[in-house]
Amino acid sequence: MLEYFADKETNTLPFVFHVFGKGSYEKQLFNLAQRYPEHIIYYGFQSLDTIKKTAEQCDYCLMPSVFLETF
Repeated sequence: MLEYFADKETNTLPFVFHVFGKGSYEKQLFNLAQRYPEHIIYYGFQSLDTIKKTAEQCDYCLMPSVFLETF
């Protein structure tokens, strides 16, 4: 995802990413969310309830296999 957005100059992208969690890409994700506020929403670490509420409204969800294995 980071590579995809690295060279985008417009904000006419046809989707919105909701990104949760912390890790080695946290700074880059925060910067992308600042650059594309209509298309990337970076939450950082959140409770499971907050994640569930957001995931229920998504058309597509991608999660690493080490988190919410029963998702």
